[in-house]
Amino acid sequence: MITLKSSGDGLVITLSAGPWSKVLAELAAELERPRVVELFRGRRAYIETGERALTPLQVEELAWVLELHDMKFEWGSNGTQAHLPGLEQARHSIGASIQNVAVWDDAALCPRTLRSGQTIRYAGHVVVIGDVNPGAEIVAAGDVVIWGKLRGLVHAGASGNDAAVVYALRLLSAQLRIGNFIARAPDESALARRGPEMAHVRDGRIVIALWNSEERKDF
Repeated sequence: MITLKSSGDGLVITLSAGPWSKVLAELAAELERPRVVELFRGRRAYIETGERALTPLQVEELAWVLELHDMKFEWGSNGTQAHLPGLEQARHSIGASIQNVAVWDDAALCPRTLRSGQTIRYAGHVVVIGDVNPGAEIVAAGDVVIWGKLRGLVHAGASGNDAAVVYALRLLSAQLRIGNFIARAPDESALARRGPEMAHVRDGRIVIALWNSEERKDF
């Protein structure tokens, strides 16, 4: 269980053990409690990790959850950064392998195709004007919009937001994640070309639909 404790200038959050996706979901639920919002929104959040070692991506996802709840990110009530490898790399990984990515407060725009080995990680929405090729990866706290074919890996709602949506002209990803759910798109040969598509979570699983349509097709 995650514990929250008031400190002199903010909130001390001690992370629990267990699957990381559940930890993020539990933290988001705790931060949405009215009393926590009233007392701590806009203030500092000090993170205690205990014996848990966080990967750079986990550090990034944790930062997203706090930033989405308008809380300033700090490590440990005593200022320590133990068990946090790659902290600075993770916090500044947006567009690490590509150039000319335009960034706004809540969205990042890539005006070209993402090729194998290229990544975008952003604590907001991501828009790509072009294809996302196999071997490319997008991790976003919000929605992902691809004006082209999606064949690479995408994780939308990476901060635990199961309401995030992935949009593409063709959804052909080898692996697609939305919040805490994961799926694989059908083989291209199994699908008739039917127009732009969207993927979202419904009834505990990821489904694919025509963009702006009520039609649904399970992954």
